[in-house]
Amino acid sequence: MQWAKLVSDIIHSKKPQMVLDFGVWRGYFSILAASYWAQVDAVSHTQDTKSYPEYLKNHPNIKFYDCNIKDFALEKAYDLAIIKNIIMYLEKEWLIGDFLNRLYEKLNRWWVVFLTYHLPDSYLVRTWVITTKYEINDFKKTGKNFILKDFGEYFNPVETVRNEKHHIWYVVLQK
Repeated sequence: MQWAKLVSDIIHSKKPQMVLDFGVWRGYFSILAASYWAQVDAVSHTQDTKSYPEYLKNHPNIKFYDCNIKDFALEKAYDLAIIKNIIMYLEKEWLIGDFLNRLYEKLNRWWVVFLTYHLPDSYLVRTWVITTKYEINDFKKTGKNFILKDFGEYFNPVETVRNEKHHIWYVVLQK
C-alpha cells in the first residue's frame, strides 16, 4: 500500500518526536513511531476497549485515549498527525473549518497531517448513510496555510464484508 509506505518513510526519515494518531485501530503506526522513540498520543473511539491489543495500551511511549476526535483536547505540539479512515464520519465544515485550523496551530516546525478517506464507490460509503463524502478539492481550501503536499488513491488489499474492497484516498497536508 503506497500510503502505508509513505507514512512509514516519514516516520523513518523524519523521526518525529511527538505523534498524534487518530483512528488507531490496531495501532501499527503508533507502534512504528514509538519504536523510533516518539511519544505517541493514540486516539480512537470505541465502546469495546478490549478490541485494542495490549501492546498498544501498555507501551511506555504510547498514551491511549478512548474518546471521540471531537472530544480530544489538542493541548500538545505535534510533528506528525495521522488521521486514518475516520473523517468520513465527521462533518466537513467541522473538520476543515475548525479541526484542521486548530491542528495547524499545534503542529511543530515541520508539518505533516496525513488523512485517509473512503471514495464514493467504496463499500462503506455506499452502505452507510452517515458518511460524509470528501473530494480532493476540499483539502485545497483549508482555512490556514496548509499545502497539499501529496495525494493518491488505492484499493485496500484486504477483502472486507461481502468480498468488497475499500477504495480510499490519502492526502498529505504540510504546514
